[in-house]
Amino acid sequence: MYLFYTDVTDVVETSERLRIEVERQRIFMELTGEMFVEYDHVADDLALLGAYAAYYDASDRIERFSRFADEHPDDVNADAFRRLYEIIARDDGQAVERCFPRSDGRMVWFSIKGRTICDESGEPQKSLYRINDIDEQKRERETLRKRASTDDLTGAYSQGTALALVNERLKHAEARATGVFMLFDLDGFKGVNDEYGHPRGDDVLVGAVAALKCIVRDRDIVGGIGGDEFCVYLDALGGADEAKAVAQRICEAMPDVGRKAIGAPVTCSIGMSSCVGGNKTYDRLYEEADRALYRAKGEGRDGFALFGDSEADR
Repeated sequence: MYLFYTDVTDVVETSERLRIEVERQRIFMELTGEMFVEYDHVADDLALLGAYAAYYDASDRIERFSRFADEHPDDVNADAFRRLYEIIARDDGQAVERCFPRSDGRMVWFSIKGRTICDESGEPQKSLYRINDIDEQKRERETLRKRASTDDLTGAYSQGTALALVNERLKHAEARATGVFMLFDLDGFKGVNDEYGHPRGDDVLVGAVAALKCIVRDRDIVGGIGGDEFCVYLDALGGADEAKAVAQRICEAMPDVGRKAIGAPVTCSIGMSSCVGGNKTYDRLYEEADRALYRAKGEGRDGFALFGDSEADR
C-alpha cells in the first residue's frame, strides 16, 4: 500500500484569494450603480451582475436567454431582454445608446458597451457587457438641444432650425407632392405692444403660435422669423388649395387669440409660395411668400395671398 501526502496549503490560499477577488468585484459593481451582464453563447445563459436588481425583477441567471422573450412573453422584463439580446447577437463592438423599459414600465436610456471572447477557431464563447444608466444625462442633453433649436417664449423653431428642416423636406420631397411655405405676420402688432405693454404682447405671440400648432399637422414646421413674424411649412399636400384652407383657418383663429390675451381681437396676414417635388429653394420660397405677404397686407390685411395667383406676381 502506498500513501501520498499532499500539501494543500497553496490550493487553499489560492481558493481564498479567488473568493476574495470575486467578492471584491461584486462589491465594486454594486458600488458603481451600473449593470454588468455575461452571456454564455454555448450554454445560452445570461448572468446579471451589479445593480440590475434596481431595474429588473428577473433571476440573476437566465437560462435559454435567446428564447426568453418567446417562452415568457408576459414577463415584465421580456421586452428589455429581447432588445439586449439583439445587441449581443449583432456584436459589432460599438458602444450604443438604447432606451429600455424597466420592470416598472418606465423607459430609461442606457449606454451599452461590451466585448466577446472567442475560442481558437473564432467561435464566440462569452460576451461581457457594461450597461450604464445615462437617462438623466440624455434627457438633459435633449432639453438643451431643444432650447437651442426653439424659441423660449413661443416654442416655435428658431429661424436657423426652421431653415434646416425645410431644406431637408425639400431635399426628400416626393415627385408630385406639393409643399407650401407661409409667412405669417400679426397686423399692427407694434400697436398692441404700445397700448397693452410687452408682457401682454408676448401673451399674444404665445397664443398665436399655439393656435398655429393646433391648426397645422404635427409633421408641419412652425418657425420664428423675428418679432411677430413666423413661418409655416406644409409638405406632402395634394395641392395648394389645401394650404389655402389652412391659411383661412389660421386667420379665423386669430381674433380669439387676441381676446384671450388682451381682451381685443387681433388679425394676421399670410403670404404663401408653393412648390412641387421640392423644385424651389428655401430662399426662393421665402422671397415669393414675402411678396405675397406684402400683397395680402396691401389688400386690406386680415387675409392671405398665394404667390402666382395675381398678375402682379408674374
